[in-house]
Amino acid sequence: MIPTLGNGLQVFAMVLALLSAAVLIGATKARGLESGRRESLINAGYLMVFGTTIALTLCIVIILVCFVTSNFSLAYVVSNYPNTDSALKPLYEVSAVWAGRQGSLLLWTWLISVFASVVAWRRMRVTDDLSNAALGVAQIIVALFAATLVFSESNNPFMATAPEFLNADGTLAGTIGGMNPLLMHWAMILHPPATFIGYAGMTLPFAYAMAALICGDMSARWVELCDRIAVFNFIFLTIGMALGAVWAYVVLGWGGFWAWDAVENASLMSWLTGVAMIHSFTLYRKRGCFKRWSMYRGRIQPLNRWIDYVFYVSFFPQLVAGPIVRARDFIPQIYRNPIVTRDEFGEGIFLIVCGLFKKCVISDYISLNFVDRVFDAPALYTGLENLMGVYGYTLQIYCDFSGYSDMAIGIALLLGFRFNINFDSPYQSATITEFWRRWHISLSSWLKDYLYISLGGNRKGKRRTYVNLILTMLLGGLWHGASVRFILWGALHGVALAIHKAVMAAFPSFKKVGNEMTPLRRVVGVFITFHLVCFGWILFRADSMQKVGEMLTQIVSNFHPEVFLQFVSGYKGVFALMIIGYVFHFIPKRIEMYLQKWVTDSPLVVQALLLSLAILTVVQFKSAGVQPFIYFQF
Repeated sequence: MIPTLGNGLQVFAMVLALLSAAVLIGATKARGLESGRRESLINAGYLMVFGTTIALTLCIVIILVCFVTSNFSLAYVVSNYPNTDSALKPLYEVSAVWAGRQGSLLLWTWLISVFASVVAWRRMRVTDDLSNAALGVAQIIVALFAATLVFSESNNPFMATAPEFLNADGTLAGTIGGMNPLLMHWAMILHPPATFIGYAGMTLPFAYAMAALICGDMSARWVELCDRIAVFNFIFLTIGMALGAVWAYVVLGWGGFWAWDAVENASLMSWLTGVAMIHSFTLYRKRGCFKRWSMYRGRIQPLNRWIDYVFYVSFFPQLVAGPIVRARDFIPQIYRNPIVTRDEFGEGIFLIVCGLFKKCVISDYISLNFVDRVFDAPALYTGLENLMGVYGYTLQIYCDFSGYSDMAIGIALLLGFRFNINFDSPYQSATITEFWRRWHISLSSWLKDYLYISLGGNRKGKRRTYVNLILTMLLGGLWHGASVRFILWGALHGVALAIHKAVMAAFPSFKKVGNEMTPLRRVVGVFITFHLVCFGWILFRADSMQKVGEMLTQIVSNFHPEVFLQFVSGYKGVFALMIIGYVFHFIPKRIEMYLQKWVTDSPLVVQALLLSLAILTVVQFKSAGVQPFIYFQF
């Protein structure tokens, strides 16, 4: 009786989910229908969503009642019944519902259906096509899960217990199966449902994204409708992982959480997905906001085709870590015939080779073999070694950031799109103002256009200009992370910019850029600016203010210049790459352009050999480990 009832409810839920999906998506697309009939179809779809949830709720209740009343007519109950005399047994009987794979799948299906019903309830009075289509997509997912329960005996929680395992009165014939004793812990009562709520809830952002494609709505509205849901799911995933970690530490010891089974490992992946989703929503909304702001200022015109907007926000070379590509620079190129000339092809190859060398050879090698060691424990090294570590990180972060940008620009060129230059030999700057015109140009111009000018820029007097500069850089520092170190880094650059602007106003002989200075002044300016930036990188890289203090103390009071030759002999590879990196950075622009022209004018075979040589070099240096791009953390 119970197996038949449960299986019938599962089949009913599956059919109802499929029907509701067809009705909701069909009504959404059939805009030519009479409004009254269309509204009736949508209401019927909503009622079927509620009906699906009710059917699955009854399935959960039936299994729960079987556990509480010790009804062993279901094989799932036999396999997961808590054979214990603990005072927590009533709670273990509840948690037994999801103790096995079959129950977990049923719980997951039910939770997705519950989320769909909540959306249906909230949107029932004021329906919209986006939510209707999203509900249809969610119901398709519910139907797929229900089909897994119905058509797979190994996944069906309503399989009947074999008669030979039961006595005539329905009791078990001996001790058979039972819940795993390791699962009888208070944390495991809460861990699976909390984690599964996070799992199931991730369905809705996916459903809304699919709905946006179905409806042709490429605005950020789908993000606005489900960004809170994503945060809610992320919170439950975090709580679930924390409870699972407590259980694993107490019951299994360190490392047991990840070794237990694939579900626990999957929880970490889902948590990381949640982090990425929230970050992506933020980025997506910001990009949409920037586009609308540019439209408001009259810099660009609205797009006529949604696919053009999707192409802009998702163009893969710059999607993850920059450069920040403005809509006004990129969108006009969409309507141009994407022809890659010989010069553009050669330039793209040159930039990709340079980017690979900067990132995978220089940056990664000096990071793993020297810089990270010094910043992890500065007190163990002399002041000279700490200073070399600072110089090393100054080169590392430049090669990492600009290496990614070079590769992104090069790949875009090979696809027929041109991005603006993002790094222009920033350590050649003779002033801090020039530095921010050369360093991460797309970010600094963004800070200028969307923060500095919005705060008033230089339109409200000198004092307000200085305040705006400091505030802009403070916000830029805070954008990199909610840490005192990043705030101080932003404050350092903001104050330096304000002081330089004030000095130029008071003394006309002080210039903005090095090209306007005498050779001696330029050399002195480059030296001072470079070391000011280096000091800022200490704040940027160190793990804590304590490490910052230790590093500065070693440099000031424990320098020991006599160990220089020992440093060179002990870190030959690191020192050689630092010299190569800085030499290439400080070579005149005309030499760099000559090298680029040589690559551009070379035959295709030579260009292919250069790229192959770069890849081979990267593979050889891979023994040091290829590190993630630094900017990924921001």
